[in-house]
Amino acid sequence: MTRHGDPQDHAPANRPIRERGLGVASDLRGRIGPAVRFALAFELLRWLVLVPLGAGLLRLALERWGRCSVGNFEIIAFFTSPPGLAGLLGMGTVGLTTLYLEIAGLILLLADRRATWWGVFQTLGKHFLPLLGLGLRQLAILILLAAPFLAAIGVVLTTLWQGRDLNGLIVLKPPVFWIAVAVGACLAAICALIGGYLMLRWLLALPAVLFEPDARGRRALVLSVRRMRGRLVSVFGLLLAWLAVVVLLSAVLMSALRSGSDRLLDHVGLSLPVLLPVTAIVLIVHGIVAMLLSVLSSTSFASLVLVLYREAVGMPPPDQCPVQPAMSKPGGLPVRWWIAGGSVAVVAAVGLVCCALLGRVRTHEHLEITAHRGGAAVAPENTAAAIRKAIEAQADWAEIDVQQTVDGAIVVLHDTDLARVGGLRQRVADSTLAQIKSIDAGSDFGGEFQGERVPTLDELIAAAGERIRLNIELKADRPEAMAPLVRAVLNSVRQAGILRRCRLCSQSYDGLRLARQMEPGLQVGFIAGAKLGDLSRLDVDFLMVSQRLATRKLVEAAGTRHMEVHAWTINDPQLLIPLLDRGVANIITDNPAAMRRRLEEVQQLNAAERLLLRARNALAD
Repeated sequence: MTRHGDPQDHAPANRPIRERGLGVASDLRGRIGPAVRFALAFELLRWLVLVPLGAGLLRLALERWGRCSVGNFEIIAFFTSPPGLAGLLGMGTVGLTTLYLEIAGLILLLADRRATWWGVFQTLGKHFLPLLGLGLRQLAILILLAAPFLAAIGVVLTTLWQGRDLNGLIVLKPPVFWIAVAVGACLAAICALIGGYLMLRWLLALPAVLFEPDARGRRALVLSVRRMRGRLVSVFGLLLAWLAVVVLLSAVLMSALRSGSDRLLDHVGLSLPVLLPVTAIVLIVHGIVAMLLSVLSSTSFASLVLVLYREAVGMPPPDQCPVQPAMSKPGGLPVRWWIAGGSVAVVAAVGLVCCALLGRVRTHEHLEITAHRGGAAVAPENTAAAIRKAIEAQADWAEIDVQQTVDGAIVVLHDTDLARVGGLRQRVADSTLAQIKSIDAGSDFGGEFQGERVPTLDELIAAAGERIRLNIELKADRPEAMAPLVRAVLNSVRQAGILRRCRLCSQSYDGLRLARQMEPGLQVGFIAGAKLGDLSRLDVDFLMVSQRLATRKLVEAAGTRHMEVHAWTINDPQLLIPLLDRGVANIITDNPAAMRRRLEEVQQLNAAERLLLRARNALAD
């Protein structure tokens, strides 16, 4: 392999963005076809090898930690443990190396116009270990950089927010909330700027590994830092210009395509024989355009890096001095065979998409509706009044939050302090039942609810009666308080005789396991707003997840284990249909009446109308 540069590389004068842009365009001319073929092959490699490798490292780290999945604040505890740090380093290295392999392959294609996409894979095999080492070294440096900043942010938040409920802080936004956010944001911004500065200085390490036999690991980084000296500002401007062009082009094309698709679907009618193939073609075109935009952005970035590397080491353009030896190319098929094969592939793809769409159309979906905190949009949350409103709205369930007072009573409150409900700087766990009962929980909501009090669990069970079922969330302000809370709640449930008309949920997996151990027949569900690992492998009856996590993949994985997926907190009726299409079993909402009306509208649609809505949801995603 021809070597370029020497130990005393001198940085050339900065070239204008326009001149460098012309260099990028020159590299791309005539190479989009090989780049597309390489990208498709690499995508196959990614999903067959690299993604399973990263997932395997995460699963190994989680199993060493003792769980198959973690969610919410448990993620922080996991990543600060030795298995979590090892898993983070492993997954990050695989992810960074995957990115480097893709960019490296595109650089090789652009650097030698005689290179073929399958020949590039052979060359990448020789560079795999050096690229892996480069990614590992960079990631380790970035983690060491981020660690003190993350620790400082943690200290700031803990110091300023100690003893306060996070939800109450977010809703009320007192001065201490903004002070902590501002300080944390400044620290995060400083960390991001330093990390971005380092990555900019390391920009030429990747081509150095490819084209210089002695450039490995630390030496590649050192060479890149030296070659970028005096050029950082101009290169940063070039990267910003590239990003602006890519984002603008993608936005314009996808917006135009989506608009055209909506008009086409509106005009084809509701006849299934016409609607099915048109919908399939629209989805395929969207996929092809998105793939081409992705290839174009990756290839143009690779070309940009190559142009900068040529400047730094004096490498001539590929049409003057190819870097790679020519790779033999087998005899190609006649054009008519390519046309015939492409036509067959398109027809087959349309048929498969049609079958998938038709097979998943359901016309009489069953979906349960849960009133979040009893229905927080129409009555004071977690009160008897909210339960009455939820019953009027024909909600199937009411979700309520329970905590234990200092004198052992079980009260229905969401926040762990009384700042939002009673305006008091006092924690629920440090309050007596009498103190909490003195709070007027309804006046702020409206005169109709003046004098509404914070109920006990027993009072809310009585208000629900047999007209609505209860989903009781266990909220303990500290781990050691969970066991007493579970025992007290189960005692109330047993005495009321509603074991078959209620379920328990919590962000504490240990609390749920204790509840299941004490009452095996009671349904329990894990709440997750964020997750690592496979939530469907948890030993629970249902998963309560944020809308973002309520994917079809999770629903299907949970279904194989006879587990339901519930989505929260869904207040826009338009979101009901996409979640319904994914197979979600329960919608948790602050406004159950609006959701019930939307569900009834959807259940009146025929199969063709549902298919049209499904297509629009797919395009929107």
